[in-house]
Amino acid sequence: PTTSPTTNLSEATSFVIWLGSVNTNSVGSIYIQTSTTADTQDVKTSAFNIMANNGSAKLQRLPVTVRVRGGMIDTVEPSVKGIIRNAKLYANGVLIAAENISDSCSGNQKTCTVVFGKLTKLQYQLPADQSIELSVRVDIHDKENTQSPASDFDSDDLMRILVTSKNINNALVENTNGDDVSYQSDEPMIGFIQTLK
Repeated sequence: PTTSPTTNLSEATSFVIWLGSVNTNSVGSIYIQTSTTADTQDVKTSAFNIMANNGSAKLQRLPVTVRVRGGMIDTVEPSVKGIIRNAKLYANGVLIAAENISDSCSGNQKTCTVVFGKLTKLQYQLPADQSIELSVRVDIHDKENTQSPASDFDSDDLMRILVTSKNINNALVENTNGDDVSYQSDEPMIGFIQTLK
């Protein structure tokens, strides 16, 4: 839904997260045109909404899960860092954090967690009872322009950015006293698969 889900709220400050405009059932899988000569930058891969209830709060840390899968061009499986160079977190269209994928994903991992606010808290203010759209954008490496030799990034490889229940449990939102704020919804977050062309 693109409106706030119904939750049972206590008097304490809490937060909710729900799916946003990029991840609606009408969109489904997304095709992303990539380049063979330069990085494809600022590709919006997922969007979701966050709101603090019963008081303002600060978003301090947010993990997201990145998954990739090979297409049909060759037998070499892609890795997250073979496809994505940087991941960025935006709030209402404004960049608030960026992470180099090599700092989060090692070797040939096909799934890894990128943590926005891992080393330094985000300090992003969430006004009380106002919906904020968070989105994840990525810079994608230039892809192989021939099929020989095989590489770990080819046309038709797949990419997905998710915010899972585990990610939400490991997120950090604090109230004005610096105390942890609880999450008030059990709705899981998913991101649709993007096919890279």
